[in-house]
Amino acid sequence: MIYKVRAIVGLFVVLANLGASGFEIYSDGPGRISPDFDGIDGKNMVRKRIYTISARPFPGFFFYAWHFNGDYLTSRVLQIKQVNGTLYVKEGAEFIPSSDGVLFADFGQSPFIPGTYIGISHSGKPAEMKLQLSRQGSFSGNIRLEGKSYPLSGKYPEVWTTTTTFQLSSNLVAAVTTYFDVGDIYIPPNIYVSFDWGGASGPFDHFECQQMSFHSDADVRKQLARKYTMTIANEDYDSLPRGDGFATLTVTRSGGVRVVGKLPDGVPFTQGSSITDTLVDTLKWPFFISLNKGGETASGWMQMYPGDWSEVSGGPFWQKLPQTNASTYPDGFLGYVYVEGSSYEPPGPTNQILGVTNLLVSYDGGTLPIHFVNPAILTSDNKIVATNGNQQTFKIQPQTGLFTGTATPPGQTQPISFQGVLIQNLDWCGSGFFLQDKQSGRVTIEVPLP
Repeated sequence: MIYKVRAIVGLFVVLANLGASGFEIYSDGPGRISPDFDGIDGKNMVRKRIYTISARPFPGFFFYAWHFNGDYLTSRVLQIKQVNGTLYVKEGAEFIPSSDGVLFADFGQSPFIPGTYIGISHSGKPAEMKLQLSRQGSFSGNIRLEGKSYPLSGKYPEVWTTTTTFQLSSNLVAAVTTYFDVGDIYIPPNIYVSFDWGGASGPFDHFECQQMSFHSDADVRKQLARKYTMTIANEDYDSLPRGDGFATLTVTRSGGVRVVGKLPDGVPFTQGSSITDTLVDTLKWPFFISLNKGGETASGWMQMYPGDWSEVSGGPFWQKLPQTNASTYPDGFLGYVYVEGSSYEPPGPTNQILGVTNLLVSYDGGTLPIHFVNPAILTSDNKIVATNGNQQTFKIQPQTGLFTGTATPPGQTQPISFQGVLIQNLDWCGSGFFLQDKQSGRVTIEVPLP
């Protein structure tokens, strides 16, 4: 009996004759299978004979995978045989029988979405990766670790996974496996990168790199392209500074992100980044700073929620290595901090910077023996004035929301100097830090409870 094997080439179906039973082999899309089975003994596929076949895409197209038993086989070349009318395909060291009698090669357009991809390490030491991906599947970029940059490059074959090498030092080399995920309407394109250090302990294990892109909706762009203020607060770690870091943030209409601020231990930082997520209700960007040659780092994904006013939040990991010459916290620390903020609208000449008048300004941490609170009011010319007679000064920069000032703790004559940022649109009004004897304390501006 003669059975037919289907080979689909483009829109054409080429039927080939095989002397096997109950299975079919064909190609789906712009490509072909080589050799053509018409040439195998004319009519018969010799029983138990091993045949080597390959999937060959037409010029400008890509081979995706072989489909067999519900699995994806990414090697272009396969070995097959037939035994008693059943198709067998070699996977690893063994020939596996077909469960449904179907083997086909899948071809199509390039799966790679060109652009810039950026990610931060998910384990180990904080690090940042940036990659440029071409439509042909080649990529190049670098990894920033401990204040240094290391190059990484490679090229995907006609599958979405490839392995290359990454050399961190003369004696530390990793086998790097990258996988490209095209994503969908809910998830943007991603490049997953994992590192195998050959049994050694490497500084990181894997990255998830997202495409740097910004939403195409003009209203979303307008909602997000504005100024922001945000604070960086201790999440109840005893070892971390008690004060709140702060920053101003600017997002451009092209999705660029610029952050300028100070960490809770008083160390200044700047960062440039980009929006990497195209979801409608939540957008993300990677927060990564590396200071003092990697001696102090903070990294994590930030979320943004567009609307009439936009919110920013996140939970980065903050680490400071022991540094004998550090002006604060020379023993170092590590832990998670919480980032919270919102869009910021500078006031007009006759407008208040906050939508409230009565305030509470509280101070705690540092080396203060006890915390203290100053009731205050926000005047029409945007000055915060204590109403309990305690010495307190505030200087606000209306265009940025940044503030500086001094306050004298009760029973003391030496004032403390503080700095921070105002927050609009949330249920509190701002915070910052003051430094005492290499320790950080918190200053918080809140609305009194009714």
